Amino acid sequence: MTALEQLEALLSAAGYEPPLVYQETSDAYTHIVREGPEGRRFVNQYSQDTSGKSEARARLHAEIVNRLPALLACARALEKLRAAMDTEWVSAEILEEAAEALKMLETGG
Repeated sequence: MTALEQLEALLSAAGYEPPLVYQETSDAYTHIVREGPEGRRFVNQYSQDTSGKSEARARLHAEIVNRLPALLACARALEKLRAAMDTEWVSAEILEEAAEALKMLETGG
């Protein structure tokens, strides 16, 4: 299994569906929630601390999950581009797919 396949499998198995957000107001824990049509749904929590590390980790966790689909799409597009370059012929479709994946990455989804 390639590294990309492992990341895709982990994201799928975890059941995370972006967008995830850091919940500004919470109790004794730092929460990550999913914003959706049904409202907010609890996803994960970190213990509170005064150093700010729990908040930073929660924000990082949410950002990684939110941006991972775009990163994976970009990596897949680059794989196709690399394979096409090995044949010395790159179709417009492959270039457009790579450009779209990069655009997704730049815009956050």
